[in-house]
Amino acid sequence: MGDSMMPATIGTMGLLQRFINLSPNPTMVTDGSLRILCMNDAVETVLGLPRSLAGRHDHPQGILSPEVVARLAAIEAEVLATGIPFDGHEYLGAFGPGPWRLCIRRLELTAQEAAEIGLPALIVAEMIDISEISESAERERRGRALMASIFESSADAIRLLDLDGNLVLSNAAADRIFDGRPIRNLDGWRDVVPPEKVQEIGDAFARVARGETARIIIGDPPVQFGWGPPRNMDIVMAPVRGPDGKPERILSIWRDVTELRQARLAAEDAALRMTAVLENTMDGVLVVDRDFNVTYLNGPAQRALRDAQPMLGRNLWSVIPGNEERFAHRCREVMATRRAVAFEDQDAASNRWFQVQVAPLGDGLSVFFRDVTKTRLLEENRRNSEKALYRLARLDGLTGLPNRRQFHEALTEALVRARREPDGRAAVLMVDLDNFKPVNDSYGHPVGDRLLQILSGRLRAAVRAGETVARVGGDEFMIVLPRLGSVTEASDLAERIIATLSEPCMIEGIELVVGASIGIALSGSDGETADQLIKAADIALYAAKEGGRGIWRRFEQGMDDRLRERHEIKMGLRRAFRAGELEVHYQPLQDIGTGRVTSCEALVRWPHPTRGMIPPSDFMPVAEESGLIARIGEWVLRTACAEAAGWPDDIALAVNLSVVQFRGGRLPAMVRAALADSGLDPGRLQLEITESVLLDATGHNLETLAALRALGVKIVMDDFGTGYSSLSYLRSFPFDKIKVDRSFIQDLPREEALAIIRAVAIIGRSLSIPTTVEGVETEEQLRMVEQEGFTEAQGFIFSRPMTAQALRDALGVKAGVTAADGGLPGVRTQADAIR
Repeated sequence: MGDSMMPATIGTMGLLQRFINLSPNPTMVTDGSLRILCMNDAVETVLGLPRSLAGRHDHPQGILSPEVVARLAAIEAEVLATGIPFDGHEYLGAFGPGPWRLCIRRLELTAQEAAEIGLPALIVAEMIDISEISESAERERRGRALMASIFESSADAIRLLDLDGNLVLSNAAADRIFDGRPIRNLDGWRDVVPPEKVQEIGDAFARVARGETARIIIGDPPVQFGWGPPRNMDIVMAPVRGPDGKPERILSIWRDVTELRQARLAAEDAALRMTAVLENTMDGVLVVDRDFNVTYLNGPAQRALRDAQPMLGRNLWSVIPGNEERFAHRCREVMATRRAVAFEDQDAASNRWFQVQVAPLGDGLSVFFRDVTKTRLLEENRRNSEKALYRLARLDGLTGLPNRRQFHEALTEALVRARREPDGRAAVLMVDLDNFKPVNDSYGHPVGDRLLQILSGRLRAAVRAGETVARVGGDEFMIVLPRLGSVTEASDLAERIIATLSEPCMIEGIELVVGASIGIALSGSDGETADQLIKAADIALYAAKEGGRGIWRRFEQGMDDRLRERHEIKMGLRRAFRAGELEVHYQPLQDIGTGRVTSCEALVRWPHPTRGMIPPSDFMPVAEESGLIARIGEWVLRTACAEAAGWPDDIALAVNLSVVQFRGGRLPAMVRAALADSGLDPGRLQLEITESVLLDATGHNLETLAALRALGVKIVMDDFGTGYSSLSYLRSFPFDKIKVDRSFIQDLPREEALAIIRAVAIIGRSLSIPTTVEGVETEEQLRMVEQEGFTEAQGFIFSRPMTAQALRDALGVKAGVTAADGGLPGVRTQADAIR
């Protein structure tokens, strides 16, 4: 509402002003969009806000943080829309220490008032300082919590009794001691202690009842108080006095001194045990005196050093191989500082590496060392494999172009540079080959692959230095122009690319002609982030294809039909889930050698009543974005667990988890409930995650994974090899299995894909983690992965995903068949029938 309407509101607003002036608390009336129409005196005196803010839209943005402004705007909008009052606590640091209780109400207007003001309703916001109430309650809560913590965390058993010796209260330590046989009164002592001790205990109770303190030693020999082993107890009893100063309760504190007696015996045995340990440990151990002369060495040290001369009494650095000067310096440093050090040193003569730890011992030193030569070699091989896999995972195996990840990094860098430079701008071109699929279908993948390589070379030649061309899909490419001088540069490049890609290609005597459609998006006008520009270019590409192909289109507002369709999918998915239209299908994984079904992966399917079977790639991203994946995921888990409970015991169930399910902390409890309700053995459940789980709130998600592992289920790294840091995640959590991403299998038999698969197999073996492959579709792919050492695989060559009933039929037909009988080939035969 403009300022010109303010004079018309003087009558009603005057009444409102007089009304809110009656409140001692800061009170404001707004139009529902944070515009202050009037305020009382307390706003100025308590909060320090000038009355001149009334009627302005630059408040409170100019005073409060953007987060608080957004929060207040959301609250006002909701109250104005629903009429439901808001009554909560908001800490607004700009207005003093607080905290404040913020009360927001919708003020209904009569038709005459609404016509006068020009608004159907107003918002009244009142702020009440509740700091004193909160501080008092917090002090009381902390006091109670402190007392309860002291009582329950005491290592000593604490029992509160009445004056007749009856149990009133006990802490956790006391409950553990008396587990199964609680002594609740004086008569209970007769069952656990000799008669003379019963009299002594009775006398002690009498003294405490008179206001004295008593002490009793129980247990020589030790006494069995609960179901545990016999114990020695040191008991102190003291009166708890009432308001009149007279004893009204007895506080008894029990200290278990059994270990103190046993410690003396253990100390006598410690020297003998330590000697035995040192002689049988894998580490070499030496002890030297303050002059660095060897006073002790164990057998492993003698054997590791391979010195035929007697070592006792010799100087330390004449005994240890390697760099003597450096080793001597480390030892003298420990002797001087009395702080332990650990390091690695190499024996140049034998080329062996030793891991060494030097620590103070008495007035001398102890030296522990072990040969780590093999470990270092394995680690070096692992690092080399990781580097190779990192390089391969950033490039497209067929064309040698950057892949989607590297393109995303290049685009992000270009956008950062464009924001720094005056008039800086970047562009994204999304290129899709026209009529490429018929080439693949007619002449086969080898010809299609060669065509992609030729066209990739033309794309490289079309761009300038510093501009990135990437292959991001089967026949999709993206180009980033990091320094766009003018809009026409992008369109001119698009024209050149369309022309060069449309030229004929001669492959094996066959002339092939394809075309290209291109979508263009510019930073600033079409998006600020890499994802926004990619999305805009994708929408523009869709428009180019709709426009007849072989053309380019620049992104324009209104090209968002796809977004509307995505919204329709989201709403339809919600309805389908509520109506029970979703289904769980299962795709078996087989032992390559025996053909035995080892596990089945649960996959959600959506048979739409009018559109048919909607691909998961269309609705699962929508489910992720909308948060519906959490409910769908729980339903899939429960349904699949119940189904798998009826399978043979040697067939496991694999269920995919979304990163969304890791939020909120409910996932372990949900899995535990699904296992309990279904009766499925936890060891048969495999939970598959992708690296997005470890990228999102890593610390929390690692704790969740550990909690899931503690339930007895298996944790599987899915889509391995596609991520930027896949190998580093293998060090962050002990995965039970690695599943190689299907994209690498689909690229077989190309050498680049084979190199990646081989590297993953080596890494799996070196880390003792089982590996499997997914997406196997041809006999050649199956033969190659088997040659690389993979023993388990999944893909259409075995079976497409099938309904629960179809899977039950397949498994039931082969019930009782063992690996010795040839496995379960029926699943694969059924898959052939399904295809």
